[in-house]
Amino acid sequence: MEFSGVFILGIIFIIVAIVQIILRRKLILKSEFTYISWFAMIVTLFTIFLIAFKQGKTIYDYIVIPTGIIMMFIILTSAGLTNEGFKSFARLRSPTQKWEGVDSVEIKSDGKYTKVTYSGDRESNVLYFKEEDFNTVLEKLGDNLTGKVKIKVIRDDKNGENPY
Repeated sequence: MEFSGVFILGIIFIIVAIVQIILRRKLILKSEFTYISWFAMIVTLFTIFLIAFKQGKTIYDYIVIPTGIIMMFIILTSAGLTNEGFKSFARLRSPTQKWEGVDSVEIKSDGKYTKVTYSGDRESNVLYFKEEDFNTVLEKLGDNLTGKVKIKVIRDDKNGENPY
């Protein structure tokens, strides 16, 4: 790729990363990654890094590669709850699932993570939060979701009982 193409691609990567950083500041509650998610992300980014460096031909290629990897990392790690709704990297049309578009939510606590599965606008997604954030997640969802949204709560305490 010649200089102008690499330069334009680099600028696009930087703009996308800046936009994601701005959107990340709007997070009320940041989601967590499970160990499997971290492993998958690291392996993917490392694989892209190796392929890109093997295929790179000019110094510009080697400048754009780390910029793209940083951009991907920022996008992948900026999911959670905002005042507008659920923010996720898996949403294709827009990064935020607005509260009004949510059809159903399932909150499951397993003692290690609080797993929030939501669906709406013909899409569904899963976010993981720290176990300590269970009550905060429940409170935010209760404050922002309308009465027509189905919220299923599954929380097993240490005795194996479900208090909800």
